[in-house]
Amino acid sequence: MLTTTRSIKMLAAIILALPLAACSSGGGANAGPDGGMDSGRIYTLTFTCGPTGSSECPAGEPCPEVPLSSTSCGDLPAIAGRPGFTPDHEAIPQSTGRPVGCSAALPYENPYYEGEQQTCACMDLGGIKWVCAL
Repeated sequence: MLTTTRSIKMLAAIILALPLAACSSGGGANAGPDGGMDSGRIYTLTFTCGPTGSSECPAGEPCPEVPLSSTSCGDLPAIAGRPGFTPDHEAIPQSTGRPVGCSAALPYENPYYEGEQQTCACMDLGGIKWVCAL
């Protein structure tokens, strides 16, 4: 009986200690490097033609690679993190271009919407460039 009581007390102590161990490792699963909200998920970089589509980039299809030029989008821009919550992300160099209408899903989370992948769209706004909504 003494062994059973001791085993139950030890098991209870372990069960009670588990949540404390999880919290002390940085604030839980959504904690960023400084305790802010950043799930740290890593996503796959993908390029998909946007919903409006075009003859060069049919809606929902993978974006074609096109030569880098003034009529295509090239390097993906750097994204500033949310101060105190998410890290900054460097530009992502590209060796080929993407046509207007292409959407890029970047390999990290949107700094302002936890659990949502950061996206950018290749747009012509008086010049062809990636536009990334935050």
